[in-house]
Amino acid sequence: MPAGILAEREPKNTLPILDPERVASLRVLEKKTAPGLLRDLVETFSVESGQALHNLETCSASGDLVGIRKSAHLLASMSAGVGASQFWSLAQAVEKWAVNPLDQASAPDISHLRRERDLAVSALQAVLGGDR
Repeated sequence: MPAGILAEREPKNTLPILDPERVASLRVLEKKTAPGLLRDLVETFSVESGQALHNLETCSASGDLVGIRKSAHLLASMSAGVGASQFWSLAQAVEKWAVNPLDQASAPDISHLRRERDLAVSALQAVLGGDR
């Protein structure tokens, strides 16, 4: 577990890994306007969410609440764009906490963010695998 100000706790999240409606709407958009759109979005999400999550972990380790908030906001935006529901929910929770950190015990756990990001990337890659 990375050291830092965000606590380790199991999340209480019952959202699907991917929002099937969002993925379906991206497929429709891809077919109508931009062949390869979904593949590009998945590749971009995979790389850029990894970078933003690393930044969030660095900010957590140094106690940088502004950096945590900005990184979590970026992660929430990215995950909403590709329909990564669980990841979006956890990123939003981290962002909200960083705006108003009541105490250490109320801090979300960033290790769960990493796990949900990895699950989202795998699920998105599986969606792409079904396109072959």
